[in-house]
Amino acid sequence: DNMNSLYQQMYGKNYLDLQVNDDGTTGREEAREKILQAVTKREVLYQAAQKDGLTLSDSEKAEIETKVKNSRDKMNDYQRAMNGLDEASFRTALEKETLANKYQEKKEASYSIDEEAVKKTVSQADNKQFDLEYYYGTTQKTNSEKKTVDLSDVEKANVKKSMEALLKKAKTTKDFSKLLKSGDTSGIEYSTKKMLASGIDFLTEEYRTKIKNMKPGEITDLIKVTTGYYIVKLVDNTSTEGYDKAVKEAIQSAREKQFYKDYSRMVKDDYTVKIGTDYWNQIEIGSVTI
Repeated sequence: DNMNSLYQQMYGKNYLDLQVNDDGTTGREEAREKILQAVTKREVLYQAAQKDGLTLSDSEKAEIETKVKNSRDKMNDYQRAMNGLDEASFRTALEKETLANKYQEKKEASYSIDEEAVKKTVSQADNKQFDLEYYYGTTQKTNSEKKTVDLSDVEKANVKKSMEALLKKAKTTKDFSKLLKSGDTSGIEYSTKKMLASGIDFLTEEYRTKIKNMKPGEITDLIKVTTGYYIVKLVDNTSTEGYDKAVKEAIQSAREKQFYKDYSRMVKDDYTVKIGTDYWNQIEIGSVTI
């Protein structure tokens, strides 16, 4: 709803009705196609799972029951009564999806992947990890209209003063994580971050470069950004966690690519997909999402 309101203000129309491709395809049409592809995949893999003799475990069945209850508890009476959202239909859809996913996971695990070859494609430099601790003092707040606004100049000055005092304390305190007193009401927050060398989701490139050139244990000066102030400590720069994760994701991606090749062949050679156009054409994308 919030996204749609934003698009309405900017473009004067529902975001689903905006053109998303050069061929004139709208967001609504693209969503319809993606849903159709997802439903087709679920049905094909569900039938393949049955042929393969796969069944749901007791724990999987219990998890499905929990999802059915939790999801339907969030629906109103009108939604619960809609075709496809009744309890039995909803449960069946989740059972099919779970079994289909189980089949896909089994197939992917069966592939012989040259993991060493895949590993060579992952950059160690880009995935070098920097473990950080930091404090952040914001110079913004949420007003009564739930909009983010700047603090007054006096309030900003107080935040800066508090952060400067914290920085001074950080230089002489061994435990960086315990600089704030119990019950502190300054609004300053402590957190941690696993920053990758190629990451762009933390501070600016200038400050990321400075942090990457620091030695473990070193602390930055007060860093000013448009929304407040940071104090950052480099804890460790030797962890291989980021690289190992990237390798694992690359190997999984290779398995998924192989699976989708097999899936495309299955749809083409082993199954006949027919769309119930009379029913499908009645569905309005954007009204209720299952």
